[in-house]
Amino acid sequence: MTGDTVFYSQGKAELQKLYGIFGDQEAKEIEKEEVQQRLTRLLEAYDREQSQDDKRRIKTAIDRHRERINELQ
Repeated sequence: MTGDTVFYSQGKAELQKLYGIFGDQEAKEIEKEEVQQRLTRLLEAYDREQSQDDKRRIKTAIDRHRERINELQ
């Protein structure tokens, strides 16, 4: 399993989920930072995109990321 990024990512996600459920602030902060990074990339993609269908799909993802950030606060 050494060097297996998929295994690492899955384990990290599960640990963050569990610690977040039990109210661990550090886990919530880590998740919040990761969601914020993805949101930044989505906003950049939204500005670059020309297709209205793609813009609508990206806008939906942006909205969900903003909701998640609010939940984590």
